[in-house]
Amino acid sequence: MTSNLAAQIFELAEKYRDDAIALLSDVIAIPATSNTEGPRLEFLKRAIEKLDAADRTFIDPFGNLCWVVGTGPKVLWFDGHTDCVGTGPLEDWDAVDLHPHETVLKGNHLYGRGSADQLGGVINQVFATKIIKELGLGTEYTVYSIGTVAEEDNDGGGPRWLFSEGIKSGLYPKPDAVVLTEGTGHAEKGALGIYRGHRGRMEIVVETFGRSCHGSNPDIGDNAIVKMAPIIQQVNELQTSKVLKDHPFIGRGSVTISRISDNSPSNCCVAPYCKMILDRRITFGETKESALAEIRNLPAVKALGDQVKVDTLHYTEPTWTGHPVDDDICFLAWATPAEDPVVTSAVETYKAIITPNAAREEYKTCFKAEPRVEGWIFSSDGVGVPNDIPTIGFSSGMEQNAHIVGEFVDVRELVGTIAFLALFPTIWVSRV
Repeated sequence: MTSNLAAQIFELAEKYRDDAIALLSDVIAIPATSNTEGPRLEFLKRAIEKLDAADRTFIDPFGNLCWVVGTGPKVLWFDGHTDCVGTGPLEDWDAVDLHPHETVLKGNHLYGRGSADQLGGVINQVFATKIIKELGLGTEYTVYSIGTVAEEDNDGGGPRWLFSEGIKSGLYPKPDAVVLTEGTGHAEKGALGIYRGHRGRMEIVVETFGRSCHGSNPDIGDNAIVKMAPIIQQVNELQTSKVLKDHPFIGRGSVTISRISDNSPSNCCVAPYCKMILDRRITFGETKESALAEIRNLPAVKALGDQVKVDTLHYTEPTWTGHPVDDDICFLAWATPAEDPVVTSAVETYKAIITPNAAREEYKTCFKAEPRVEGWIFSSDGVGVPNDIPTIGFSSGMEQNAHIVGEFVDVRELVGTIAFLALFPTIWVSRV
């Protein structure tokens, strides 16, 4: 039964391949960085309704787009974020003969901003729910397929609202499991991994305080940039010395300096203030308090006393609907156990959908016959899902293609992901 259904679903996924490419191209053509997703989501909502890919659609107060299919008691959420990072200088795209919002298909590669991270995943959700509805599969489960907002600026902000307010208000039911459609491909290991966790992420701000004066007479001032210099060196040593905690599944914690700024009155003044932002990736065994303590206990920081401040950044930008946000940028590591039914169901789904097609001529350079179960290198909306909700990721897109000039996705991965997402609920619901 499963093999027949899998073959039927894969055939439909191939049938809708060109439609998926076209819709992905249309969505990429509408720019949408964090908190500007409105036009993109309103277009996508109309497209979903026109495709008859859902029983109902709505945009919630936070700004997330949701489309629902199925009538069964078990509840599964699909989650994919709909915002993208900015394009960077267009001259860089011109240099590779591309435009970030005008897709180009070269062979199997579709180029455009968001193709890999992660509009392809959202479009996969659309055609998966279309197949589920078309085949009448949702009698034992209900899928809430959600396009979340502001993930690039505030990881997990969409699902955090869903779990704190969306469920409380009755707009959403609590899910029994979540499938994230953030890309699960690796440039060296291959496409379409099954991911079950990743390190957390934290943004730490270090501020040094001094006293300004004219640059021609710097000795009467107190240069905040100079005060920051030894801190920069010691932060870098935290990373290069490999002293941060490690974990066999999700890897070692890391820290890097991502931004430095000042508020010097002019180019001929001593800077009275300097700010440094640290991107801190958190593994198991690390906490917000331990990560802050590592920086506060650096010799260069301790030597400055009250002339330095170390804290987490706070995110307060409202969403595109104007909904207020108030989040600490500190999200801890998570992992769903390998033996959880959501993981074992994903492996079974892979073997039913991907494995039989891996030897076919058109897919043999894309699909792997055996499933790869790992974790992401970067962060995802998974940090906004409570730890008691079994969660996995599966989708098109290589992690290494995220945010780059010339971002692309292999369109064969769209076919595989659409088919996987359409079959997965049937296999999962039989195990829970």
